[in-house]
Amino acid sequence: MLAEYTDDLASLYLEGEEAEFFRSPAEMAEKIERYLADDICRSKVAAGGLRRVHTDGHDVDSRMRQVLTWVAEVRERQK
Repeated sequence: MLAEYTDDLASLYLEGEEAEFFRSPAEMAEKIERYLADDICRSKVAAGGLRRVHTDGHDVDSRMRQVLTWVAEVRERQK
């Protein structure tokens, strides 16, 4: 993942290991060029990010299970 830096994203992903962040358009262009030229580095960061997504439950399946649990809890409170 290459994304604009935010404190929220930085708290979820390790920069340079699980995601890459940019703080300016120039830095974004520089990082795009670097990662397009370095397949190994790009693959390592991508794999690290994918592991983090699954480990922390940021994937679609995990989020949907969480939503369904919340819905069930709300329904239970309404009884």
